[in-house]
Amino acid sequence: MTSIINNLDRKENKMNRNSFVAIALAIFFAPSCVYAAKTIFVPRDHAVIQDAIRNAEDGDTVRVASGTYSSFRVGKNIRVIGEDRSNTIINNLGEIPVIFQNRNGASIENFTIKGGGGIDPQHKGAIIIIDSEGVTIENCTIRESYVAFDYRSASGVSMYSSEATILDCLIEDNVGQEMGGIYCSGNSNLTMKNTVVRNNKSTDRGRIFHV
Repeated sequence: MTSIINNLDRKENKMNRNSFVAIALAIFFAPSCVYAAKTIFVPRDHAVIQDAIRNAEDGDTVRVASGTYSSFRVGKNIRVIGEDRSNTIINNLGEIPVIFQNRNGASIENFTIKGGGGIDPQHKGAIIIIDSEGVTIENCTIRESYVAFDYRSASGVSMYSSEATILDCLIEDNVGQEMGGIYCSGNSNLTMKNTVVRNNKSTDRGRIFHV
């Protein structure tokens, strides 16, 4: 009887060891479910900022070297960071240089943004933010944007049903018919810290307008 029990014990221990090895191997070879955020470089990886954004995933960072670039649209939860505020320039006369749309938590940093236009009669400016939350504009200069015949928009920053924070920025020398500096509508919520808004002109409401 003792011999039978010992044999059973040895078999049970062997089965336990085999199960442990199988579980360990399964864990080791199992595919990771955690996405590792990556950094995409412009122009090293992509010559155009929009192409870099198109190849980014939520949580990624796009880093942009000094230079002059065309407009881009941010529709993902990513950071777009310029190398140098004075020398990393978005300049696209006739179109909106930067658009945030239907996205939470996106940000841009360290850019000079010039020029302004519209995607339709009611959405115009150097930066527009549409149906987004947690957007951050940090350490940027927004200047020399001119928007003619604007309706419910500003030539600087225009917000529509959005929430955003502007940090350490300069918004100056923008000219618009209705608004020169900042326009907020649709229960938008804007927080500004260490930001200067000056020398913006309009024939209607002036620097900052909220409805």
